[in-house]
Amino acid sequence: MPWAEPSVKDQKLLFVADRRLQPLPPGGSGDRTSHPRRCRPRWTDCSPNTACPPRSAAIAVRPSPSTGAGGLTRLSARWAKMGIRLERIWPGKPQQNGRHERMHGTLEPEACQPPSATAARQQDRFDAFRREFNHERPHEALGQRQPAEFYRPSPRPFVEPVDDLDYGPHEQVRRVRSGGEIKWRGSMLFVSEVIKGETVGVGQRPDGHWLIRFADVALGLIDRSSGQLARFGAGRPPRTKAGTRA
Repeated sequence: MPWAEPSVKDQKLLFVADRRLQPLPPGGSGDRTSHPRRCRPRWTDCSPNTACPPRSAAIAVRPSPSTGAGGLTRLSARWAKMGIRLERIWPGKPQQNGRHERMHGTLEPEACQPPSATAARQQDRFDAFRREFNHERPHEALGQRQPAEFYRPSPRPFVEPVDDLDYGPHEQVRRVRSGGEIKWRGSMLFVSEVIKGETVGVGQRPDGHWLIRFADVALGLIDRSSGQLARFGAGRPPRTKAGTRA
């Protein structure tokens, strides 16, 4: 089951099954979803004493990631470095994340509208909602049973990623400089500021162009002739006529 980083109206929330629901303030500076000084401490508060999602798990990121390479923000880049797969949906297609949106439909009227006057009171409402939602309320999708009956802690401990990423033997490794650039064949190519200090892998494709990636997130393509970098946007599921995931 995916972990999720949801949002309710303009209030950013972090939902973790056996800890707290905490509001995450916007980051500003063009990175509204994940300023590291604000979001990272609260995510870390929820994580070390519990567990990290299994490596095969996914974090479902809100439909409007950054406009930078690969759609990465500082927070989602950190998740990618931890080996967590990122999944995104198309804007205006909540049915692509239907189970989670259904939870939002219950959470918002019961715990968010109207918002409480203080953060402490709002947290009390979140805690009460979480207890009822997970331990008391029957769920039709679970045969009228409670989610707590099915929850099992992840066997994978939370480990803060500190080492450089490993890339394939046929990839060239470049470190992203403080301005977001990498050096490639005597030139500086801007990749992304959100992964400054990290390493990226550059591998040549059969067509001769060079693919840049961070962890398993494709960031862009270096043209074999011009040497110019075309950065990719956020990866999303293939479109279908019904607008659902392929």
